[in-house]
Amino acid sequence: MLLRYHSPGFDDLTQEERADLIVETCSHINEFVEVLHKLMTFLEHGKPKRRGPAATKVASRDIKAAVLREVDGLSNRQIAEVLCINLPADLLIKGDHPTVRKMVRRGRSALIAALGEEGWQAQVQAMKDEAKRWHSRSEIQRRAELEAEALGVPYEQVPEHLEERHVSGTRDERAIREGVAL
Repeated sequence: MLLRYHSPGFDDLTQEERADLIVETCSHINEFVEVLHKLMTFLEHGKPKRRGPAATKVASRDIKAAVLREVDGLSNRQIAEVLCINLPADLLIKGDHPTVRKMVRRGRSALIAALGEEGWQAQVQAMKDEAKRWHSRSEIQRRAELEAEALGVPYEQVPEHLEERHVSGTRDERAIREGVAL
């Protein structure tokens, strides 16, 4: 919609030109949102001559670690890889990752404090069910669902369009890698 508003000839461009324009626009939007998020975080939590709110980042990381354990069933080592946390020097000796273990415990405690034990367990089950549903879908169905959500259109309108485009592939693959719905 932004492109159609600000670029009157958008609909006259070839499909590949529109896709390239969308990809580049999304890249700029993502950069803008990231900078805006930093500004908002500073305005809400910033202190003079200090960096951003470490506590907020730590809590977010801990919650993500708890979700990766409870919902995805990842090990401490796998969680460390996903969150880019260095392995401890004594990992081969002890076979454990105490930093991640503590993160999972803190994240789980925060989620239980916010949702209650039953609420957190219900959320875990709902997230597992959604992951199972998502993985049971074909690649085309997943793309269609993402595109429908991004464009704000009913899911039923998108799969046929994606089937037609699936044959061309290369442009769509670039857009999918960039996280863009066409």
